[in-house]
Amino acid sequence: MAFKTKIIISLAAATLVAAQAAPGAGRPEAKAGNLIAGFAAAYESKSGPAVETTFGLEVKGDGGGFWTVGIGPGRKVAVKEGKPEAPTYYMTCDLETLGKIHEGTWNA
Repeated sequence: MAFKTKIIISLAAATLVAAQAAPGAGRPEAKAGNLIAGFAAAYESKSGPAVETTFGLEVKGDGGGFWTVGIGPGRKVAVKEGKPEAPTYYMTCDLETLGKIHEGTWNA
């Protein structure tokens, strides 16, 4: 389980790095979604082992929400707004935390 958790945290960190230039990233209502979509794109472009899984990501506060992230064969990542349909685990954070990871102030 620790390896799977590290992969998911890496996905989250990679998304933040790639999301800075995402269209609409400055709009508070779209910021979390753009960051998560950027994580997915960055993760897909990396090489290395991949774990097929689905998890939820809840971002608290203005511009936040709940997203389902699915990692499939070949590191393909699907992100959709809303809670996962099947029971799984999820992580919770806020936009400030995501921003600090993105800026490099904090790392994951």
